[in-house]
Amino acid sequence: YVDDAHYVPDPPRDPAVRDEFLHQHGLDGVPAGYEGHHIVPLYAGGADGPENMILVKVEDHVAIHRELDQMYHEEKGFPVK
Repeated sequence: YVDDAHYVPDPPRDPAVRDEFLHQHGLDGVPAGYEGHHIVPLYAGGADGPENMILVKVEDHVAIHRELDQMYHEEKGFPVK
């Protein structure tokens, strides 16, 4: 994402957090056709914790991020990607 006109990479994701999220839901891995998603994006200050994660269908994940990116970029007054 862009902050004050500078590119800022997403914070790193901890694979152990994803594993804990899956374990809490009785899963050994991400089901086929799904991806893990941070409800509040990491670039917007969301936690990399199980409480901030959900599973979404792969085809929906891109659309979700498109909407979130637009919302957070407009909120900060930055051009939308």
